Parts: sequence; C-alpha cells; structure tokens
Amino acid sequence: AGVGYFQILAALCAGLALAADTVEFFVVPYILPSAEVELCIEDNEKDWLSKITLVGLALGGIGWGGLGDRLGRRRALLSAMSVHVLFIGVATFMPTYGTFMTARFCSAIGVGGAVPLAFAYVAECCPRTSRGRWT
Repeated sequence: AGVGYFQILAALCAGLALAADTVEFFVVPYILPSAEVELCIEDNEKDWLSKITLVGLALGGIGWGGLGDRLGRRRALLSAMSVHVLFIGVATFMPTYGTFMTARFCSAIGVGGAVPLAFAYVAECCPRTSRGRWT
C-alpha cells in the first residue's frame, strides 16, 4: 500500500484547514478599520477582537480533539469545518459588535478544531513508511 489519490486528497484538506486558520488569525487587522466605523468600536474594544479569536482557536483545539477521539477524525473534521463556514458566514451579516464577536468566536472554535484534526487524519491515512513526509 502506497500513497495514492486518497492520501493526496486528505493532505489537501489539511492544507485548506491550515489556510483557514491563517486567515482567521490574520484577518483581524484587515477588518478593524471597517469594523471600527460600521460597528462603532471604541479603542478599548479593538483588542478584544484579536483576543476572542485566540481564545476560540485554543478552545476549539481542545474540544474538537476529544470529539475526534470519540466520533472519529473524519466526522469531527467535517463538523468543525462546517461550524467554521457557518459562523464566518453569519459574522458577515452581524449588525452589532457583540453579535459580531460571538460569531467570530464560534468560527474560531470551528477552525481551531479543524487544524489539529486535519493533521491527525492525514497521519492516519498515510502508510507508516511515508507519514513523516505528509505530516
């Protein structure tokens, strides 16, 4: 058994999860000027947008990891990515700062779980001889 189409697809999925994690973290400075005007954010509230994202990423990694052990990596990974997509879409249309923060937090929980699950899933899918190359 070697590396084939399925392993490459799993590695692409892990790459997309990592890209989503990167965007989730680095988009905050990009959206702050617009959010400052549209959501009437004060100076002391700006920092909370970054902090709530980091807390969501950390809690997502902890929570989804346990679910991955119980439900299976594939099911938990798809669920975590679905949570991320759902709440990032919801955050787009939030009219107030509090609801926007809540949606961003939930989105970060989803992507925070997707990254470690994706890499664990790729490691499980690859043969032992080539795991180091793929993870």
